[in-house]
Amino acid sequence: METALAVGARLPVSHALTEEMRIQLRKRMLRDFNMPEESAGQAVAGMEEFLQQCADDPKAKLSPSALVDKAWHAFILHTREYARFCQRVAGHFIHHNPGLVTDIGSVDCDADDCTATDCYQDDDD
Repeated sequence: METALAVGARLPVSHALTEEMRIQLRKRMLRDFNMPEESAGQAVAGMEEFLQQCADDPKAKLSPSALVDKAWHAFILHTREYARFCQRVAGHFIHHNPGLVTDIGSVDCDADDCTATDCYQDDDD
């Protein structure tokens, strides 16, 4: 059952992602990446934490770990659920901007050729 939110209200990630979706994402991680069940659970939990950070600071250029990025990719495939989730936790769509990771210690995401995967709020949103 969908809960109506007041205009501008945001849910914490822990309330916005259903247990059913968590299970689906863990199953996809197990199937697509042949990883242990514990790792799949950690990936989904890490994705939730990462997306919460993106929602809390939409101007930040944040980069997930490779494991978390796999979970994020799995979630994005559920387009309706992902869009609804983003609206509920951030008030806007959290875009995925894939880049080339070369040296994560020297990433400059303000440059035209950002070299990390980051999340951002599009100015059109």
